[in-house]
Amino acid sequence: MAKLTEISRLLGAPIEEKFHSANVDGVTCRSSECRPGIIFAALRGETADGHEFAADAYKNGARAFILEHSVALPPDAAEIIVPDARAALSKVSLLLCCDPHKKLKIIGVTGTKGKSTVVHIIKRILDASENNAAEISTVGFSLNGGFEPTLNTTPESDVIAKYLRRAADAGEKCAVIEVSSQGIKQKRVDAIDFDVGVLTNISRDHIGKGEHGSFAEYKNCKKEFISRAKTKILNADDRYFSEFSCENAVTYGINSPADVVAGNIKIVQRDGAFRSEFDVTYKGQTVKTSIDIPGIFAVYDALAAISACLSLGVTLDKCCEAIAGVSVPGRFEKIETERDIDVVIDYAHNGDSMKNALIAARELSKGRVICVFGSVGGRTKMRRAALGRVADKYADLCIVTSDNPNFENPIDICEDIAINIKRAQCKVIPDREEAIRYAVDIAEDGDFLLVAGKGHEKYQQIGGKKIPFDEREIIRSASKIKTKI
Repeated sequence: MAKLTEISRLLGAPIEEKFHSANVDGVTCRSSECRPGIIFAALRGETADGHEFAADAYKNGARAFILEHSVALPPDAAEIIVPDARAALSKVSLLLCCDPHKKLKIIGVTGTKGKSTVVHIIKRILDASENNAAEISTVGFSLNGGFEPTLNTTPESDVIAKYLRRAADAGEKCAVIEVSSQGIKQKRVDAIDFDVGVLTNISRDHIGKGEHGSFAEYKNCKKEFISRAKTKILNADDRYFSEFSCENAVTYGINSPADVVAGNIKIVQRDGAFRSEFDVTYKGQTVKTSIDIPGIFAVYDALAAISACLSLGVTLDKCCEAIAGVSVPGRFEKIETERDIDVVIDYAHNGDSMKNALIAARELSKGRVICVFGSVGGRTKMRRAALGRVADKYADLCIVTSDNPNFENPIDICEDIAINIKRAQCKVIPDREEAIRYAVDIAEDGDFLLVAGKGHEKYQQIGGKKIPFDEREIIRSASKIKTKI
C-alpha cells in the first residue's frame, strides 16, 4: 500500500491537495479489475484507447487515474497526468509490489528466435545449482513447480510485478523473463533492473501493422533493452553481432571466436529421443553435454543459457550437467508412434525458425519430410511468403492450413503462403485438424512429419476467441500414438 502523494512524486506529476491522504493498494490497466483502492492506468493500444474506459473503471470503484490527458470524470476522481502512461504503469506496479526486482537476480532474454527455450534452460540450470528461479515466458509463469498460462509473451507490467512479488515471497533467488520486442516497445519491462540481458539472434520478423514499423525500429527495441542490462550475453555468430558488441559482454558461438564455444556437434536419435550432443569450452575447460532438442539452433539456445548462468557464478560442470536431457514443451517435441514414422510438433512460425526445424527434420528423416503449417491472421504477409519459400526448399510435401487466423479468412492466409511453393508438392487444407489427420494418414514408413506453428499452444484463435485445440490429442486420435517430450 502507498499514499497517492508517493505515486505522484514517483511520476513527477502533482495532484490536488484533497487527494494527498488517499491510500492505494494496487494498479491495473484493465477497467474490469478496478475496485476501491486500485489506480486505473489508461493505455493506448493499436485498436483501443484506455482513456475511453476510464468511466467504466470509475463505476467499478477506481478513484485514481493515470492518464495522458484529462477525461470527463466526477470531482472525487484524482487524475495523475503523465506523458507516457505505459512507462508510469511499469514504475507504479513495482512500487506497489515493494520493488521485488531489487530482491531477485533478474535475467531477461530477447531475440527473434529461441527466447522461451533459453528461458526454460536457464531456469533448469539455476534450479539445479540452488539458485531457484521463477520463469515468465510464452509458455507461462512457473514457480516452485506450479504453472499458470500467460496472456502475452511478455505480460503487462502490472502482471509482471505481481509475478516477481510472488517469486520473492516464495524465497526464489532469481527470475527469468522472456522479453519480446513488443514488450520493450510497450514499456512492460521499462522500470525493471536487469542483472543479465541475453540476445539470442536478430532476423526480420514482427514488422508490419500492429507490430514494428521497420526493421530498424525492431532492432532498436532490442538495443534499448540490452543496453540497460548490467551484463550482456551476445551471440558472436549472429549477423548483427557487431551492432550490439560492447566491452562488458559475455559472448557465445560455434563459428566465431567467443567466450563460450560449442564444438563436436552431433544430431542423433538415442533412447527414443532426438538429441543434440556437443562439447562446451569456457576458459580452457571443455565439458560434454546434450539437450533433447535436435539441431544447431538448439545448441545456440543452450550456449546462450549456459553463458547467462556462467555470468551469475554457476560452474561450467554444473551448467552442462543440468541441461543434459532437457526438453521444452512444443519445441521439436517428439510424439512416439507405433508406426515407423517420426512425428514432431514445433513452435516454428517464421521463416528462420521453420528453416531450422526443417533442416533438423531433413537430417533425421529416413524418408520424405512432410510439413503441416500456416500463419497467424492479421500479421504481415512478409512472414507468410518466407514460410512458403522455406518449406518449399526443405520439405517434400507442404500441407498449408490455419494457425490462429483470428479475424482473417483462413483461405486467404493459405493462398498467401501457397503461392510461394513452387518445387515441393503442396496441398491446401484450411481446417487444421483435417490437415493433421490427412498428414498422419498419408505418411509412409520412414517419413518425418513436422507439424509447425503452434507448439505449446492448446487453442486456435478464431474470431477473437480462443477455441480449445490440442494437436497432440488429434495426432493420437489419428494414429493411436502417445506424446513423449
